Amino acid sequence: MVAVRTSSEVVVVRPGQALPDWWHASVFLAGPAGGPDELLPWQHEAVALLGRRWAGPGRLAVFVPELDISHEVPSTPGTAAPTDPTDWLDARVGQADVILFWGAGDPTPLSQAVTHLLWGRCENTGRAVLGLPADDRTGRYLRGRAERRRIPVAETLESTVGHAVDRITPGARRDGPHRDVPLTLWRTDSFRHWLDVKESSGHRLQQAQLAWNLPPRRHGGVFLWAVRPHLLINEENRVKKNEIVLGRTDVTSMVAYRTGSDLLETEIALVREFRSPAATTDGYVHELPGGSQRDDAPPAQIAAAEFGEETGLPLDPARLRYHGARQPVAALCAHRQHLFSAELDAAEVARLRTTVGTFGLADEGERTTVEVLTYRQILTGGLVDWTTLGLLSMAFVDIFGRPGVDLPLPA
Repeated sequence: MVAVRTSSEVVVVRPGQALPDWWHASVFLAGPAGGPDELLPWQHEAVALLGRRWAGPGRLAVFVPELDISHEVPSTPGTAAPTDPTDWLDARVGQADVILFWGAGDPTPLSQAVTHLLWGRCENTGRAVLGLPADDRTGRYLRGRAERRRIPVAETLESTVGHAVDRITPGARRDGPHRDVPLTLWRTDSFRHWLDVKESSGHRLQQAQLAWNLPPRRHGGVFLWAVRPHLLINEENRVKKNEIVLGRTDVTSMVAYRTGSDLLETEIALVREFRSPAATTDGYVHELPGGSQRDDAPPAQIAAAEFGEETGLPLDPARLRYHGARQPVAALCAHRQHLFSAELDAAEVARLRTTVGTFGLADEGERTTVEVLTYRQILTGGLVDWTTLGLLSMAFVDIFGRPGVDLPLPA
């Protein structure tokens, strides 16, 4: 069997059919489903609407399931065995840029159960749209969940398709294993940087499974994501597939300091904040001020804004010195941490020392207080993590030179 390509640049794919080698966008139709040899009227209409609304440029793949799982579907070309329909369902939902849920019609108990299972899997991914006719009282619960999660809800199939197309326009061409990466993740700078670095060094992505992603609260795009990749390691001729890669928007960190009598007496501004993962003696993290904002803002602007937001002390971005970007935990996290420094004067340090109250974005659970500690206190206090110590070390090597080489070692 081969996939059916319509004149509107839409490729319809059903279980047992070959996947297109590439596409710019993909939609999974979730709702009442027919058997292996038929599409229900709403599915026919959805495909036609997608064909009219999709402006590309490029190819749109539409995954249309059949939910008769009492038998194996024919083998997919290129495979040795029949395809388990539940495997097909899971794979296509994982690849889809949008999962279009349609609640009209008369679903079978199995179809209804599968649709609700898919909803639970997809409602927090930023990839779902929901269509429920206005007179459908049985969908009130789903409508409420969708509205609380800011998932687009429509009362007609045409409007639901419109929401889906809005989510996938413009698309982005993905070939081969890159088809496993939904647009929400493909458009994310931290993921693309990780993938580009891996592939430019000769390694190859063979398969990717999006475990989960969390859209940010303040703006579009993916804030936090997790992927289980299968990677062909170029130098070792083996496939690594037993790890999870975590990523988020890139972050900035600021070393705001005032030089002391020697390096160990240099004063540094930290922020103290309760973070659930912290395993410190007081349950708080003690870290350099920083964070992330919009992906398209210059890192220096983000660093200055985050410093002011977390300490109450405004800084001109022109005062900042850049020390580069690296991964904070290379064995787990793919995102980068941009490091900046700024020298403070005596009045600014005094202001930070006497600052009372809390800062941060309260509506996002952020509540920071300011601490000013010497480098000696930070090294011996046991409250900061290895990443923070590494950031301080990098900044101070750039600023003061290397102890024992450019500077005398402290007594």
